[in-house]
Amino acid sequence: MKIFNTIILCATITFTHPGFGKDYVFAFSPHEDAITSETTVKAIINHLIVNGKAGDRATFVDGYNRQSLGTITLPEDKKYKSPKARLMKNRAAIAGIINFARATRPNAVAPGNILLPQLIRFVGEDLLLADDMDLVVIGSPLYHNAHETQFSMHNGRIPSDAYLTTARTESPFSTVGLSDTLTGLKVHFIYPTGSFNYGDAQEYLVKRFWALHLQQQGAELSTFASDLQVVLSKLKTANKRRAARAFVLDEEQKLEMIQLGRTAPDHVSILKRDVTTRPLSKREINAGANVEVGLTWSCASCDLDLYAVPFPGATPLFFGKTESPQGKYWKDFTTSPESSHGQEVIQFTVPLDLRAIYMYVSFYGGQAPNGVDGEVRISVNGQTYAKAIHISATRGKGSAGMSQALQAGSTGVAHILTLQPMDIINVATGS
Repeated sequence: MKIFNTIILCATITFTHPGFGKDYVFAFSPHEDAITSETTVKAIINHLIVNGKAGDRATFVDGYNRQSLGTITLPEDKKYKSPKARLMKNRAAIAGIINFARATRPNAVAPGNILLPQLIRFVGEDLLLADDMDLVVIGSPLYHNAHETQFSMHNGRIPSDAYLTTARTESPFSTVGLSDTLTGLKVHFIYPTGSFNYGDAQEYLVKRFWALHLQQQGAELSTFASDLQVVLSKLKTANKRRAARAFVLDEEQKLEMIQLGRTAPDHVSILKRDVTTRPLSKREINAGANVEVGLTWSCASCDLDLYAVPFPGATPLFFGKTESPQGKYWKDFTTSPESSHGQEVIQFTVPLDLRAIYMYVSFYGGQAPNGVDGEVRISVNGQTYAKAIHISATRGKGSAGMSQALQAGSTGVAHILTLQPMDIINVATGS
């Protein structure tokens, strides 16, 4: 019984399920610090043993490899009412679960890694035995599969909604054909403090994506928090819960891994900076430093794309190519990520001849009866210039025409605008 000596029996939280037992699944990452993992596992086991209701059953699983680690059952027989009797009844399962926790090791690339879509399918196919089950997932909310790194959510990347509605052969997040397969499942996600290095926008968008992933299958993301006690408290009041917020799937989104930008605390987005009318010197035009381009638009339901080519023959930067030797592209949520379409920013990290840069604004998706109004900004050496734009097309055309525009350096179609930095600067300065 030595293995159980550190399980302190206390009654801080009571699980209340009138008249019948409850099914739980607790999923852990094998890529976690062993001390943290063991502490968390013991806290959950303690609450189950001391406060669980007769008839409750809790299955513990490896959330990365989708393997069962053991099941703790609380028989309805009165002889198992005491914590000591329950502990003895489940000693083999508890030993296996604690041994798993002690053997966990952090993953340098993806600490706390959980493959949530695969875990959800495993639970739905093999463990969803009741119409009302709670799945508690403890690990990183940022998906990362070493065999499919193009879908990794690390480094500020988030899948667009289109990944939920495309075929499973194209997306590990696909929910095609899975409607209502997880009805009654409530998911509680406990993530490590400090999981979101890209700020509130990242936290919101990751939560929204997983909530939609579950909603598409009939399940509910009931909790998304970094505190185990928050989840235990919610399980305690299982019959008094309000329904979790429902998010709306954006069926217009394109298939892209949305790239967020991480900036210093004192950084002001190009989309919020004061604009200037000061002309640039010839030296600044010939070798512009710290060049940034930003795009905003007025149609909330429309999706516009920003492309930039730093010089002839260079790789374009846009949503499909977010990094190059010359710079980076990202989505900028300057106010709130509630809008499904973040504004777009491209930052060049090398000095450039402003006259050689070409930029394109493409109306990708949505409808606008009067066309779309917007603004393109360019910042050079700390000076920011702005120009109003108008796209006369009334509906998005996807990526049609962009290859030709990038090759030719111009376009004659209504849904794509071609711009150069000097167009914006000359308008702003009255040159």
